[in-house]
Amino acid sequence: MNFKFAHIADCHLDAYSRSKVLQDELNFSFSNAIKSAIQNKVDFVLICGDLFNNASPSINTLVFAIEQLKKLKDRDIPVYVIAGSHDYMPSGHTILNVLNAAGLTINAYNPVDEGDVSLKLIQHRDTDIYIGGIIGRIRGLDKQLYEQIKINPKEKSFNIFMFHNGIEEFKPKIMKNTEFLPLSYLPKGFDYYAAGHIHAYFNAKINDNDSTLVFPGSLYPTNIGDFSLTGQNQYVLVEVIDDVVHTKKIRTYEHDFVVINVDMKNAKVSEIEAELRELVKNTVFDNKIVILKVKARIEDGKAGDVNIGEIEEEMMKKGALAVEKNLSGLTSKTVFKTRFDADISTEKIEEKIAEENTGIVKISGIDVKKEKAMILDLIRVLEGSKKQGQTNSNYEDEFVCSCRKIFDV
Repeated sequence: MNFKFAHIADCHLDAYSRSKVLQDELNFSFSNAIKSAIQNKVDFVLICGDLFNNASPSINTLVFAIEQLKKLKDRDIPVYVIAGSHDYMPSGHTILNVLNAAGLTINAYNPVDEGDVSLKLIQHRDTDIYIGGIIGRIRGLDKQLYEQIKINPKEKSFNIFMFHNGIEEFKPKIMKNTEFLPLSYLPKGFDYYAAGHIHAYFNAKINDNDSTLVFPGSLYPTNIGDFSLTGQNQYVLVEVIDDVVHTKKIRTYEHDFVVINVDMKNAKVSEIEAELRELVKNTVFDNKIVILKVKARIEDGKAGDVNIGEIEEEMMKKGALAVEKNLSGLTSKTVFKTRFDADISTEKIEEKIAEENTGIVKISGIDVKKEKAMILDLIRVLEGSKKQGQTNSNYEDEFVCSCRKIFDV
């Protein structure tokens, strides 16, 4: 049997709603992956979870995804998908339902109840290729699905199993404290295990070397930690020749990135700024995305006192395309104590807490006024409780959507 397919995972479209440059880079990587799959004349495409960064992407991002997937549909290339932990809601709702209904994608997660619950595999056209998958769910809740659903491959066929979870035996060292799916939970007898969720490339032989398991990595770095890794962001082109699996990594993003990492423990504002300027002076930034990570306990001020804006300007002058900052590690020795009058109202208490705790950590694109409003909005969401007659899943959906609206994610 001879055929080709593209294995894509963890696109996280809409992850950079606050950064136009990074949003454009992310979108370019996805559109280029679609273009590459077409140029390589694949028979079909697999998207193994987290196509979107959340279950309610912006309209612009949804339109963009539809436009790209339509390019595959116009060339009669099917796209098999499963939901991941980011584009799945506890209630079971997912934006992928819209793409499936429009005929742009095919849901590979099809449990059927015929006396017992089994996963119905999808036959790819009129071939002996069968595809099925299990969705990814937050907090490892998808583990229950492997325990409840019977998953059996088709005999005398090439079987592909899609899933969105890490594997305990293969988990990265930086995720050693995260609980993943034991390898024994994967159904036996499949030829290719198409994985998602781990943002790093991994390729292994399992089932006595009879099967191939691949994590392609995220298509583009979608969090600060991803940028520190090298060679982990791509899709995998899979070619099956005489039933033998061959894989090839295909990079689709345009610009390289450089990480500036400062970790000084206890330091003065002037010392932090001096360290940053020295690193900027000795680093080449030409046409690169810069990831700036600063961690320090400030001895003589607060995070807002560090002139990050000036440092960023120096990087841009040296040719940086954009600067993505992570300043959550900047803390102050200052202890904030809020005092109240005995007869102060709840609203005034919340107002004072929000006012005294803004500006401690400087956040790009969010001024003090907006930060205060976000704190107050978050307090009010956290004060909410489940309405009478409301199901747990609907309450969770409502809570998550409210929080995402506050943080614009």
